[in-house]
Amino acid sequence: MKDQDLRPFLGLQRELYLKLIRQRTEREKLHKNYILQKGFLMDDKTKFVPFDYYCPKCKWAKRDEHLDPCNECLDYPAREGTEVPMKFEEASKG
Repeated sequence: MKDQDLRPFLGLQRELYLKLIRQRTEREKLHKNYILQKGFLMDDKTKFVPFDYYCPKCKWAKRDEHLDPCNECLDYPAREGTEVPMKFEEASKG
């Protein structure tokens, strides 16, 4: 077969691949939301960290998420005995 004959099949293959990726991503989101809603894998002392509450108040709030210390905080979405993020430092009000 010539390359010209394969073009429609390659386009179809790409579309199927993209569709599978979208489906997998959606499944992962649904699974994650289900785990978070049900609180699986957590004992009574473990609490989820409400980043949407603490991050704006942190002195590191303007730092990129992929840089430390923000990266370290985001690595631990649940903590034992407290809901305060691991590297949280209150911003000065001045």
